Amino acid sequence: MKVGLCCCYSNHNYGSMLQSLANVQAVRQLGHKCEIVRYVKRHSLAQKLRQSPRIFNSGNVVKLKNLARDRFLSQSHPEITRQRRIRDEKFDTYCRNTFTEVSDAYVGWDSLRAGSVRYDAVMVGSDQLWLPAGLPTNFYNLQFAAPGVRRISYATSFGVASIPWYQRSRTADYLERIDYLSVREDAGAAICHHVGGVKARVVVDPTLLLTDEEWQGLIPVSSISRGPYIFCYFLGRNQLCRKEARLLSIETGLPIVVLRHLDEIIPTDESFGDKAPYDVDPAGFVNLIRNAEYVLTDSFHGTVFSTICHKRYATFYRFQQKERQSRNSRIESLFSHLDLTGRLVTQEGQALRVLTSKVDFNAVDERLEAWRAGSWGFLRRALEQ
Repeated sequence: MKVGLCCCYSNHNYGSMLQSLANVQAVRQLGHKCEIVRYVKRHSLAQKLRQSPRIFNSGNVVKLKNLARDRFLSQSHPEITRQRRIRDEKFDTYCRNTFTEVSDAYVGWDSLRAGSVRYDAVMVGSDQLWLPAGLPTNFYNLQFAAPGVRRISYATSFGVASIPWYQRSRTADYLERIDYLSVREDAGAAICHHVGGVKARVVVDPTLLLTDEEWQGLIPVSSISRGPYIFCYFLGRNQLCRKEARLLSIETGLPIVVLRHLDEIIPTDESFGDKAPYDVDPAGFVNLIRNAEYVLTDSFHGTVFSTICHKRYATFYRFQQKERQSRNSRIESLFSHLDLTGRLVTQEGQALRVLTSKVDFNAVDERLEAWRAGSWGFLRRALEQ
């Protein structure tokens, strides 16, 4: 079977690239061909006018505000901008070298729809590809697939706990058209049930389909930083993370290695951490986790790889629970399935207790293996001839 994979493989984001790699690897391990679908949107003036109201939905307003803020800070901090370009080059090089089976660009909707007949199945996965703000593209919801082309969703995430009322009908429409439907979070399964009236399987993130040994085969173990260290990977602005990391550093005497300014520039982070490398690609990111004494993160995939590698780690919320755009459900769902809620830090002084408490990784691995086996079973059935 030839599978066309719709994913964010080129995003300058460690989690996006690693879950894309895991999805490609999973399809191939099951004996099928996998090609990443490259879609370039092209809209007529009429289409642009029809879609213009999108900029006023809450998700896009927040996104535009963040883009404007980041652009302003980039101009105000040229040295940070220069350093980020170094990391961008590492991402681009890793992407070119890793994702070699990529389609020619399908430019425009008609080209994409016509090109879909090249595949026996099209699959979306994983990450937050069903965010309400992206609904009108009809790419990640697989609406472009021609009749007879199987539609598969593997571990796709809505990223939010609810769908805006004005998108519920269109969301129900594409959910009903997916032949094999799975999501990454319990909240996503609830949306499928309440909005689409369909049942979705909750499966592991693609990165969790692979064992630690299998990841070592894809990304060999290597040292990125000398000596023992605390690794901090924070995407949000939550200052509790930074305070707890400093306390841990004082308590242990270990230096902090931090990856700064990833999703956005946070000027105050210039004074946070002892070492801040920028020449780190996704393989380097995994090895920074592997070799750390402790990991502190507000990232879903930072949490995932800390679990896979059996690290002493603590996870923080990236978003305030009351925020409309909060995407904390992915952390909560993961911890619920693996019984790791004790790794979540929400109060000052809690991280030291969390990090010194032992995790029974044998029990975690047993729960993960059962969940992983069911997820492999879902994917195998979806790809059967």
